[in-house]
Amino acid sequence: MITNDYKTLEDGSYQYGLHFEVVAYENGCNVWHIVPGKDEKNLIDVTKVNAIEFPIKDKSIIDMEVTIENKKMFIRVNDKTFVAEHEDIPQQMKVGITACEGINRFYEFEVIKE
Repeated sequence: MITNDYKTLEDGSYQYGLHFEVVAYENGCNVWHIVPGKDEKNLIDVTKVNAIEFPIKDKSIIDMEVTIENKKMFIRVNDKTFVAEHEDIPQQMKVGITACEGINRFYEFEVIKE
């Protein structure tokens, strides 16, 4: 999860708004642009920015790297690479993990600021 649209809640945790998700799954990797809705009828707007299709073996460990430069994400998942570009990709950001849709395991997470 990548965003610069967030607020700090009373308990010190963050709540994010517009964000991007880079999602590896059994058929490859998708990059999603997610915008919260403005009312109850429009709860969320989700758009696929880019994707790469390739098989990922069930229960395998995935090595993912995302580098962000000039409104572009350069993404490597195992030995596959692709680029996702969008005008809303922030220059400064918070990053995190959204785990959903089944069992998720994260073994290492590192942010390098250059």
